[in-house]
Amino acid sequence: MTSIVDFIWPHELYRFPDPGKVPDLMADFVDWLNAGELLESKALESHLRLVTIHPFADGNGRTARLLKNILRQRLRKPAFKLPRTGWTEYCSAIRACQIRSNIQPFSDFADVTT
Repeated sequence: MTSIVDFIWPHELYRFPDPGKVPDLMADFVDWLNAGELLESKALESHLRLVTIHPFADGNGRTARLLKNILRQRLRKPAFKLPRTGWTEYCSAIRACQIRSNIQPFSDFADVTT
């Protein structure tokens, strides 16, 4: 049976973190975000990391896209805009990264849409 922390994507299963671990994961995320230099790759990875932690019942993707755009704004880069027709590709790229622990599919998607 699928629990609330499981997300089924066609033929693949990604298990979101246990809700009890979210506070520590978020603390680690904030430490990572505040460490080192802000680069465009960090803005992109922040999106993926936040949506993977999945700290909210709803709005994780919106919050992650907002964070990425705030960081891109600090870099004087244009905002990332998810195309209306790109939702399936966006979700597929994120899930591929989560399952494979590799940011490349999401990076490739972002390159096409920015």
